[in-house]
Amino acid sequence: MLSAMILLLVCSGLAWKYNDIAPHAVYNSQDIELVSFRSIETSGQLIFYLLAIILVCFGGLRTVMNDTWLYSQNFLYRIPATFDELENMNWLIGANPLFTLYQVALKVFVSENEHMFVFITTAFTTLSYILFFRKYSIDFRLTIFVYLGLTTYGFTLAAMKQSIATAIALWSFPLAVDGKKLRALLVILAATLFHPYVIVFVSEFFFIRTIWSKLTLLLMLVVMIFAVAFREVIAIVTRFTAIIGDEYSDFGEGINIFRMLVYLVVPALSFVYRENLREVGNKFMLAAINMCIVSGAIAIIARVGGAILVGRVISYFDAFTCLSLPFVLNYGIKNKALRSTVTYISVPLFCVYYYTYYSKYLPLDGSWFTDFYGHISIWELIIEQ
Repeated sequence: MLSAMILLLVCSGLAWKYNDIAPHAVYNSQDIELVSFRSIETSGQLIFYLLAIILVCFGGLRTVMNDTWLYSQNFLYRIPATFDELENMNWLIGANPLFTLYQVALKVFVSENEHMFVFITTAFTTLSYILFFRKYSIDFRLTIFVYLGLTTYGFTLAAMKQSIATAIALWSFPLAVDGKKLRALLVILAATLFHPYVIVFVSEFFFIRTIWSKLTLLLMLVVMIFAVAFREVIAIVTRFTAIIGDEYSDFGEGINIFRMLVYLVVPALSFVYRENLREVGNKFMLAAINMCIVSGAIAIIARVGGAILVGRVISYFDAFTCLSLPFVLNYGIKNKALRSTVTYISVPLFCVYYYTYYSKYLPLDGSWFTDFYGHISIWELIIEQ
């Protein structure tokens, strides 16, 4: 537990320092003024590299934590070591065929060691997220803090298939906003071959519009219907997952109310300050806020039930919360004193949420010094090849 808390402090501190040095994206009504990484002074680049190395190594050198051990054992004993052994491969979308091919490719061209599989997968997902944030965030320090505090980073360590798929699908969003919908759709479809449920990213095509429109109200109505008729909806979802080859027999209870409230922070603030945000009129960020409203709606449904399936889908849209909260605070709340107050309230909220997430991995004696990630050293990673 102590290592997780140190990670939050160190990475938030590095992001804070980077934010002081490097210019950030500027949003106006017409477009986004992006900042080239090469234009950032050397000290800023070095801080970003250090942040990336810490996040990749911290997660990539783990041996346990949630489903990590299961993924490792599957890679070791069930994934073929040659492409010739794929003759009888299950190509149903629910069987995650591209994830299987990715693992076979690692065994053939890189290493058959399960630790290298975990490390490379973590590196890909982590770098995809933080590069996305570096490019589009208006406040990198707050974005990275939310990325950690919302446990988005923790989710990428726990659910590797979903994380790779989300890390790919994430880049469909700028394409969709720019009107390159076919390319965006192809990116999403490629991601679904790693995990089919990222197909929910197609919802972005419908929400590239102003916030809290009539479509948003329709979404709220759909949420109410889903909540009331939850059992019937789950029965339909179960039949659909069986068709694509990914059967679920247990969807779990509802998510805890604290998690639901955390995901409703951006939707609530965006509703209160919707006129100020509409004045900015930037299509990219308004669409990102709309995706936060979608994840908030899913969180309400997940509160009724289905934490195992529905609860995980919420995390697919976490990157939009990481981007949108700084934007809402800076562009929505014009009163500086009020903005500071809301920020000071939000930061402890995410810290508590972060603690409650990781506290479930504490050993029975409650020791903070137990390494529940089961880290190995870089030397062990290299020497075992």
